[in-house]
Amino acid sequence: MGGQEYGANTIKTGGNGEIAQNVADNLGGVGYVGLSYANAPGVKAVPIEGVTPDPANASTYPLSRKLFYYTIADKTSPEAMKFIKWSQSSTEAAAIITEVGFIPGK
Repeated sequence: MGGQEYGANTIKTGGNGEIAQNVADNLGGVGYVGLSYANAPGVKAVPIEGVTPDPANASTYPLSRKLFYYTIADKTSPEAMKFIKWSQSSTEAAAIITEVGFIPGK
């Protein structure tokens, strides 16, 4: 915001679920949430430049973003590395990721 304060009538929230709920509860509400919350009751996902926010359009939707794992190489436990590798390569992980509304990595 370039050091500027938010408007007096804004609602500051901490998470996607809360943002989606506030948008649904407030006529004219606008928010930015992850794809898994874009179809929450009372929320309408908005196409940008003709591209809808849909998993099939993840690489072309202007407001999409990827998930990155950041670790400290010599301090990351073997269990954490195993989880990261599993989440990126397992068909079971891909099914879970898809079920909760996110897009599995490739």
